[in-house]
Amino acid sequence: MKSSGAPVALGPSYAQNLPFRKEPKKPMTVRRFYLLLFAFVLFLGFLVGEYFCCGVFYRLVRPLDSVELDGLCGLCAPVLCYGIFHGALAAARREKIPVAVIAGFFLFFTFLLGFFLRFSLQLANGALDPSDPENHVVIVTSKKISSWGGSILEGMNPMAHLVYFRDWELEGRDCEMLTPQDFYYAVDVGSRVEVTLRGGLFHWPWMEGCQLLATPPRSL
Repeated sequence: MKSSGAPVALGPSYAQNLPFRKEPKKPMTVRRFYLLLFAFVLFLGFLVGEYFCCGVFYRLVRPLDSVELDGLCGLCAPVLCYGIFHGALAAARREKIPVAVIAGFFLFFTFLLGFFLRFSLQLANGALDPSDPENHVVIVTSKKISSWGGSILEGMNPMAHLVYFRDWELEGRDCEMLTPQDFYYAVDVGSRVEVTLRGGLFHWPWMEGCQLLATPPRSL
């Protein structure tokens, strides 16, 4: 049998039944873009709110606990970022977007997620703390005023008035507490202060309150 040589027209059903036919990619709609933008702005607002709350509530008193918390968040943030954006990162590689742009995107959101973890864990450590308050009498060892880490309750761009005292459990360790300005100038090195502490949900102690008991006589 000889072929007629005329082209055979294939209907649309034939193309639909091809085994490895890829669906065309749908471009991002304007509505979806604004939805993602709104979610990002909402996340930033939540992050800023957490930052101010961490400066006022549930501050950790042991610097080593703060270092441990920072290190934990620094390790978890890249893993969390990759878990959330691995699909977007793979799509960016397929689209041959420059590696520098992809790396910058990844680092930007890694830092944001790291701060989010840091603030969230500190707030959860205090807000969900089931422990009972404990009172300890401590001795002030030093004082310092810092331009970083102040409480928003002291006004805009507040200075941090920090008082240091010996750890009530770990010998040779110092603890740190943020105090109001009046309390800072009322205590001296050697003052006896009663601090009310809570153990913390994750066993990171935080200070619930403090009061001055006695101040050594000041030399004239």
